[in-house]
Parts: sequence; C-alpha cells; structure tokens
Amino acid sequence: MLPSNCLVHAFAKAKQNKTTQNQTKTLIFSKSHKYPILKIQPFFIMTAFFIIAAVIIAAIVTARILVRKKVTRLMMVPSPFLKEAPDASTQKEVKAAYTLTFDTYTHAQITDDMVEARTALNKKALRNFRYVFGMQLLAALGYIVFTQGNGFFIGVPFAFLSTMRYLTFKDQFRPHHKGLAGFLKPIKNSFLEIVKPEYAFHLALIAMAASILVFLTSFLDWRYDFTNLGYLVAILFHLFLLKRTNQKLKKTHNLKLLLLRVFGINDAAAFTFEGLLKYWEHFGSFFTVVDPSYLKSVVRRKNQILPLVATSFFVIIFAELIAEDYEFSKDLLHYGILLPLIVVASIWYIQRSLKAVDAKFTRDQAHLNEKIAALKANPRTPNNTFKHLPTMCYDDTWKMAVANYVTYSDVILMDLRGYSKERQGCGYEVDYLFDHTSVDKLVFLISAGSLPLIEDLMQERWEYLKIDSPNRHNTAPKIALYESTSERNKDIQGLLDLLIFTASNYIETRQPQQQQSTLPPQGITPTMT
Repeated sequence: MLPSNCLVHAFAKAKQNKTTQNQTKTLIFSKSHKYPILKIQPFFIMTAFFIIAAVIIAAIVTARILVRKKVTRLMMVPSPFLKEAPDASTQKEVKAAYTLTFDTYTHAQITDDMVEARTALNKKALRNFRYVFGMQLLAALGYIVFTQGNGFFIGVPFAFLSTMRYLTFKDQFRPHHKGLAGFLKPIKNSFLEIVKPEYAFHLALIAMAASILVFLTSFLDWRYDFTNLGYLVAILFHLFLLKRTNQKLKKTHNLKLLLLRVFGINDAAAFTFEGLLKYWEHFGSFFTVVDPSYLKSVVRRKNQILPLVATSFFVIIFAELIAEDYEFSKDLLHYGILLPLIVVASIWYIQRSLKAVDAKFTRDQAHLNEKIAALKANPRTPNNTFKHLPTMCYDDTWKMAVANYVTYSDVILMDLRGYSKERQGCGYEVDYLFDHTSVDKLVFLISAGSLPLIEDLMQERWEYLKIDSPNRHNTAPKIALYESTSERNKDIQGLLDLLIFTASNYIETRQPQQQQSTLPPQGITPTMT
C-alpha cells in the first residue's frame, strides 16, 4: 500500500473513532439529563454534607451559648437608656384589717364550675379552628378553579393536609385525654408532624411558592401563557383568605396571663413553658420576664438544627446537578464555594443573634409601651394562635415590666415551686401583688409538701398593705393555691382549668379601673391599663 493511501486510511479510521466517541458521549449526556440523579457520586456528596452540617451545628450551638451568656450578663446591669434612676416608693403602709385564707387545689379537686368555664372556652377555640379549616379548603379550591384544573397538584395535597390537620388536631385544646385518645396522643404527635397546626402557615407558603414557580416558567421558556395567570390569581385569593381569617380571629377575646416564677430553676421551667403555655396560646397571650431557663426551654421547643441541616442536604444535591451539566469541578464547588458561603452565613447568624438580644432587652417605659401596643394591635400569629410577650429586662427595668403586666393581665400565675427563704425576689413580687392588684386574679403554683412554707410567706407579706391597695377593703381575702403532684398532663389540665376559671370570674366581676391601684414599684407609672 502506498504511503499516501496509508495516511488516508489512518485519517479515516481516526475520524471514525472520534465520531463514535462523540456519539457515545452524546448518548451518555442525554441519559444523564433523563436520569440526572445517576450522575451524582454519593461519597463526595456525603463528605461535603457532613462537613457543612458540622459547621451549621457548631454555629447554632455557639450562638445559643453566647446568647445565654449575654442575656445573663445584661440581666445583672442597669439599663443604659434610662435617663435617671427611678425613685423608691415611700407610700405609707397600714396593717391589714382582714385575715388572709387559702383554697388549695390539685388535679383531683377541680370543681364543676371550673370544668364548665374551660369547656365554654374550648368550644370557642374549636369554632375558630373550624373556621380556619373552611378558609383553607377555599384556598385549595382556588388553586384548582382559577387555573382551570391545572393546579390540582397544589390544591389537592393542600386540601388533604388541611383535612388531616382538622380531623386529628381538633382535640388539641385539652392537655389530658382519657382512654384510647390519651394513649394515641403521643403517637399522633410523632407520626403526623407535617400536619401539626403550627406548620399550617408554612404549608400555605409552600403552596404559594409552587404557584409562583409555575407562573414564572412561561417567562423562563420565552413563551407567555395567559392560562398561567390563574396561579397568580389563586395566590392573591389565598392571601385575601389569610387576611380575612386574621381579622376574624382578632375579635376573639385575648385572655392575658402573667407568669412570675423563681428564676434559675431549669427543672421547673419545662412544666410551665413547655406544658401549660403550649395550651394557653389557644386562649390568650402570656407575659413573663425572661431568664436563662426560659431560653433553654425555647431551644427544646424549637429545634433549628434539623431543618437547616436538611435544607443544606438538598442544596448540595441541587448544586451537584448544576455542576455536572456545566462540567464544574466538584472540589471547587464544595470547598471553594459552598463551604465558604456556609462559614460566612454562620458568622452572620451568630452576630445577628447577639444583636437581636440588644434589640429585645427592654430599655425604658416607652420601649415597653411599644411592645404592648404592637401585641394589642395584632394579637394573633400566622398559625392563628395568640402571640406572647416574653420580656428581656435589665436589672432596673424588670420591676417596671412586672408593674405594667400586673395591670394589663386578666390572671396572674406565680410559680413558687423551688421557693426558699434565700430567694427574696419572689418575696418582693408577692408583696407587690398584694399592694397593687386584687387577690381575686392571683393563682400560686406550689410543690407538694411546701404548703407551710408558702403560707408563712403569704401571711408575712399580707400583714402590712399599701394605703391604696385594692385588697384593704376585701372582707374575705382568699388566695388560690394549686399543688402540683405529678407535673404531667393531669396537672397541666387542672392548673389550666383553675386559671381559666379565675380569669373568667375576674373579667365578669372586675371593679372600675379607678379603684385599682396605679402606683408601680419605685414610682414608675404604667401607661397601659
């Protein structure tokens, strides 16, 4: 064969091999587009995921520790925003004319009147819950009707989850259930996490976000389809229903609870913050002065680690898919882009958490008035429960906060579990309550066996009252004590019944406002009445 013929033959064979390789590459590329998840290498994904998850967890834990330390430190210092220190009250005290008596209750001693008051409030809450369910079904129907049936993949799941939520959680207003319902309650809470009422607003946001994505696809594909306008109309209709629901529920009376407690006892915080108040939010708002044990309770109730770590996993998978399509370096993607972004975001999260503490600490009377006014104007959360006002206070503003909340609340619960003579702060608060509000709206929570010590405290603080105390002319002053025995659902139910009954009676028989004392501790006058 001539050399020239050999060269031609070799060139043709090389060209044929190159064509075959390109065809194979094209075939693989097309298959990878059809099954994009097959391109991802699990080992590299899991390595990057564990590193990024470790950074996220470290940032959250660090932020919690630093926030708790900062709150503890600021609680012990005076407010830098107060122009002058409040003057101590020098109002005259007189000896109490009438003897203080006590009514002690346990979960087994709740009266029929208390059960009746709770039942009436439960029926109102259930009616509101049923109204919310109806609005959610209308929103689901809107996603189907306004899109001419194309939005069934949004409307049908949304209606199904809303129906599951209503059927399984319409008994959520009672802590204690007898028989099979009580046995199935923890199982229901575990396996039906996604339909819990606290996630209802999140699911509404997901439905609206899916509609927005579908609406935008017509612009991304350079072909505008007028039928996609139905998704936008469905979103506007959903927002209208949410606003109407909020306005409807805003008319429900807000039963306001002030919770005072012995600071620093972590074991006692779980019963009130994670038990009692979880059910009280269906009936009204609560106020309390924040301490480190409250922050620990918030961490236990709201786990931030799991959602953020799960989100990071899906972000990594999405980034992997994009990197494969553009033949981008995996190492550069994981350790040159994603990891530095997560580190920067973690630093920002820690700084933001610490700055939020400064913003939340009550600076002065005007700042406290703003918080109360905001709650009064919009008392409901997006999930249709009542908002709360846990208040971070400086060393010289916590008494001011207590003074305002005593006047503004309908019932006051003072948690004296763990009280000892060494904890004089509680003694001051008991003294202040006797001097400035009626004993008819007071409930004291005590530990089993501590009744003699508590009675001694009460009698000591009752002996002398301020001259304008609303209790001076009460001819039969009586204190309601609830003795906690098990600190489980039965106790939560019993205490809840007593608080609802006390608040309802106080609202019905409330004296004119001018007969209530308006003198706060150390001469600071509360403006919210």
